[in-house]
Amino acid sequence: MKQFILLGNTSFSTVLQREQSLAISLARKGYKVVYIEGMPSVASIIRAKIRRYFSKESIEEHPVRDEHIDKKLEILIPPIVPTFFRSSWTPKYDALIFRRWFINIFKTQKWSETVVLVMFPYWWYGFVDKNICPAKIFIYDICDALEMPSRNAIALKRMIKAEQMLVKDVKAITFSAFEMSENIKIQYPLVKQYCLPNAITDAFLQNVKINEKTEKLTIGYLGFLDPRWADRELLLKVAKTYTNCSIIIRSSMDKIYAERLRENKNVKIIGFQKYNELPNLVSSFSVGIIPFLINEFTAVINPLKLYEYCAAGIPIVAMMTPELRHYKDIIYLAETHDEFIICIEKALKENDDSKRRQRIEFAQNNTWDKRIETLLNIVNHEI
Repeated sequence: MKQFILLGNTSFSTVLQREQSLAISLARKGYKVVYIEGMPSVASIIRAKIRRYFSKESIEEHPVRDEHIDKKLEILIPPIVPTFFRSSWTPKYDALIFRRWFINIFKTQKWSETVVLVMFPYWWYGFVDKNICPAKIFIYDICDALEMPSRNAIALKRMIKAEQMLVKDVKAITFSAFEMSENIKIQYPLVKQYCLPNAITDAFLQNVKINEKTEKLTIGYLGFLDPRWADRELLLKVAKTYTNCSIIIRSSMDKIYAERLRENKNVKIIGFQKYNELPNLVSSFSVGIIPFLINEFTAVINPLKLYEYCAAGIPIVAMMTPELRHYKDIIYLAETHDEFIICIEKALKENDDSKRRQRIEFAQNNTWDKRIETLLNIVNHEI
């Protein structure tokens, strides 16, 4: 295969996530990569502006301004539709706009040499199909529960239907969380399935400084604080309990919640930094936390922050979600808020070089380059 087309769900200029990491790693391997961003609309643009007004958030720029990658990675932005697309009452009109755009984009591709990775199944709801995208291999890459990108019941219903249509065309399904496995087997028993967990970039590993214990204690959190999966009350409890520690939060959040956090003088909210600044930040943490709610969303989240914390060797405290149980050897797990607080105390006192080395080795063995090797083996097996 000479080319990969990634049908994404997000903008390439937002926070570095799974789909952008796969695109960058494939380009670094020398493959031609076409990354197609998620569906833009007037509604989504308005929502983003409102969110940025009421949230402490900044757009993150990726470290992809590299001559080699620029030659190999093409980022395409679909046209803006004047409706609400996923929950729109005019889906046929939306589909017509997108489909025409895709036809123009796809007509020059060499399909016999192309693998298509679909990260966003909704594209198959009348926008894309094998008639205009006759690739040799389609792979459906699943990162989250379908409810995550679906804003309401109408969108979810269409997302489910689109996924069912997509799976008829794919050669394989890759998925990010071990806990997805059983459900995927039940839903799609005839499609080959491969677990492809999240990972960390080589650049992060090269720039991170191995954390050394100091008298200054810092509890850190990376990621979004979406109330669907983040236990925001638990984070407040951590801030109120550990007044002797600095609490550094790299996230976006609504202003009301931010004000509640700032009532604690030990809390520092820094918003999103550029990705190349992240290794230094993580290196300053004494403990990294994952305060997830226990629900259907977090059951299948394989968090990127797990790998980022491990790269610095720092102790990690997390709520015991079904997915995070698979990593019990390298993190402290809690079933209740009180246990979470106790686990942080243990983590702050940890003085075990073997545990630190174990976490660092875990990060080193779970890079996106290694995931690409696995993906290429899957592709070669399916040809």
